[in-house]
Amino acid sequence: MRKRMVTAAMVAAGTLLAGCQLMVPSLHPLYEEGDRIEAPGLVGDWRVDDSNEIVRITEIGPKKYWLETVPDEDEPKVKLDVVLMRMAGLTFADFAYTDESGLAIPGHFLARIELDSDRFRIAPMKTSWLKEMLTEHNALPSLLYGYSGMEKYLAILAPTKELQYFLLRHAGDPEAFKEETTFYRVKQRGAQCKHETCY
Repeated sequence: MRKRMVTAAMVAAGTLLAGCQLMVPSLHPLYEEGDRIEAPGLVGDWRVDDSNEIVRITEIGPKKYWLETVPDEDEPKVKLDVVLMRMAGLTFADFAYTDESGLAIPGHFLARIELDSDRFRIAPMKTSWLKEMLTEHNALPSLLYGYSGMEKYLAILAPTKELQYFLLRHAGDPEAFKEETTFYRVKQRGAQCKHETCY
């Protein structure tokens, strides 16, 4: 059940993982309060063009958003807190599991994001690259908290400032991020979309 919840959450965040890889959570957020930015265009219903699953994003506070899946009856509902920030001329999203996730180590996950009126693209940090940076290069302090076969479960222990410095160093590294996943706005009745792929 735990792996199912993690996988569903990654899909919801646009982080379509290959195989059984799990993203590496950070115990600390990737932003400080003054780093948060507004993104009213993020609010609404979205989906990937080859998926029937709806992702709904609502504003829950100043510069803070809530992402939740609208699943089929046999699928678990996933909820993530979302905060956007700007660094190195790029926009990044901090996805955090809510208290309802039931995970052993709830944490924060980083993805690069591009947003326009009717679609947004998400490129999560590449799990294999990040694990290599942690285990072979000691790039950030981390904790090994479990195994699944040969797969290691790692968590990042670095404070926010250290995380931001790490991100600044690697923000433009194509090896550090996965291929983008594009979400398209689900068209509301009577609304108009600028892209033909808007649903």
